[in-house]
Amino acid sequence: DEVPQVRNFDTTNSESPKAIIMRKYISPLRVRCTSIYCLQQSYFQFLDLFALNCAQTEISSLVQALESSRRVAEKASIDNELSTYFEEAMRLEWGGGVEEAQAAFSSDSGVGHLGRCEMFFLTQEASANNVLIRLLSLLYCPRGDFDVDRWDTVDFSEPLLIGRMMDVLEKFIVSERENGHKLDPNVWRAASESGTKFAIHCTSFAAVVVNILYTILDFSDDQFKRQKGTLFPILCSLISIQSEEIRMLVAEILRKKVSVLIGIPSS
Repeated sequence: DEVPQVRNFDTTNSESPKAIIMRKYISPLRVRCTSIYCLQQSYFQFLDLFALNCAQTEISSLVQALESSRRVAEKASIDNELSTYFEEAMRLEWGGGVEEAQAAFSSDSGVGHLGRCEMFFLTQEASANNVLIRLLSLLYCPRGDFDVDRWDTVDFSEPLLIGRMMDVLEKFIVSERENGHKLDPNVWRAASESGTKFAIHCTSFAAVVVNILYTILDFSDDQFKRQKGTLFPILCSLISIQSEEIRMLVAEILRKKVSVLIGIPSS
């Protein structure tokens, strides 16, 4: 809503109104988004300590902050007007070359997509989801040194964790079916790294899906049994995903978790 106000700025110098928009709004926004991502990544060094030592109010505050970051990034990643500004900023930085820039933005294999807002905000959204799922999984699957008398972390984390997992998996499956076949198969050889290469939902969230599947493997048999009605249909949908890494993790879940439910001892 603030962007149109730049028309009132003094443009007596050589800087165009469009360049002013990029300098005052888009460039700082890109820096801020990158900074948020870096901050979120640093959380992984401390999540074990947070889960072991923080009170419920402190954990709730962290979860709320991550949720806020996730929601803002999700909304921004599908904002077409914002995406246009990001593309224009990259064209200005390239200093002309309209035909070359347009070719890059229109090609799935070009580098132009790296300058779109989707790359920035999908990455931020995926990172927030990853931190949330890791933190909640530590609370839901406490280790042996966890103080079980401190507060009921399992009851607190269960609905939040399952809800976040299902939201990510459902959106990933839809995106992969719509766009996955358009990508070079080599992109899927390392699903956990594909998000840094292409600004689409399924590649940006592939690493989050891998994290979720490892989390499911950490569930106790009772926890998996309690969630079987929710998890089994989505696991079946993941069988046809192009990523071999994801398919192999699904196979491991079927072998170690589902087999127990149907009376086959896991090997």
